[in-house]
Amino acid sequence: VDHIDGIPTLVSKLATYGKRKVVVLEWRDAEFYKSFEFSAAEKIVAMQFSAPGLLVLSTAREFLTLQLPRGQWDDLFPADTASLRTVAGGMAVGHSVDAAGSSDTAPGPQTSAPSGGMWGSWALSLSGSSADVQTTIARMPSDKLLLCHKDTGVFINSAGKLCRNEYSEPMVFSRAPIGITYTSSYAVAISHDSTPPTQPPSSSGSTGNSNPPAPRFNVEVRNIGTQALVQTLHLSEEEPSRIINGAGGKQVWAFGPHTVWRLMPMPIQQQVEDVLDAEQYDEAISLVAQSDNILEAEKEELTKKIRWLRARWLFCEQAKYEDALNEFTELGATPTEAIA
Repeated sequence: VDHIDGIPTLVSKLATYGKRKVVVLEWRDAEFYKSFEFSAAEKIVAMQFSAPGLLVLSTAREFLTLQLPRGQWDDLFPADTASLRTVAGGMAVGHSVDAAGSSDTAPGPQTSAPSGGMWGSWALSLSGSSADVQTTIARMPSDKLLLCHKDTGVFINSAGKLCRNEYSEPMVFSRAPIGITYTSSYAVAISHDSTPPTQPPSSSGSTGNSNPPAPRFNVEVRNIGTQALVQTLHLSEEEPSRIINGAGGKQVWAFGPHTVWRLMPMPIQQQVEDVLDAEQYDEAISLVAQSDNILEAEKEELTKKIRWLRARWLFCEQAKYEDALNEFTELGATPTEAIA
């Protein structure tokens, strides 16, 4: 809702692009008001609203912003992997956990990884097949965007500024996504599975290469807060080509040429229990902090319990006595409690 001439007005915007042109349509109180056209210097390959008056776009060479309705273009940074890793503050370090969201309709095998505010604004692509696009701009929780080129992405806020304080490293996917969305605490990416199907053993009994085949997947799930790989899914031989979320980010829908899949996360209590069973305490704390299904008072109490478990694990299982004692000190534990 904007205040126009002192009157609260519901403003809705629809933005679309094709080649080097951006068209923005605007409605006020459900009545069409005006259209705007803007020309870019190069062909546009991805676009999203960052705020009601700000579009974030990408060409093959760089990420840009377009201020509405003035039509002012500003450069963000180059759209290449090396530049994204540099602007994010350093090289990414891969890590993974044994935890899972789940699909209630996915027919294929599932492979676990080894041990916001909404405005009436939408951006549509008319540029053709997503398989040809190496750059993705995806909406994330808390009015953030994930700008991804090939397998590497960085987060920006609604003002188009990098979120360096929250994310000191870029998010690196296992392969280049063709579509990204989010649900709960997770970024969900789809990609084209290039792994050949597993061949049955030959009649002679020889298996050839003794190495186990690489797991097949075309859906990848990562924790937004820690960027850890949580789960991969292989939906079917039919590749998904689009992915969106719904119900306020509580459901994810993937679309193929002939099939629609619905992906839903497990209840937050089970997610936390799973990562605690895997002794992934930082993951558990991250899930609790990001969840909107846990009351703030309960978050504080649950986080404290998890930190107690982490401190005991560091002391008893990892022999990291200094780290454990620092954790106990921050929790206000007495010497008797610490060694109990």
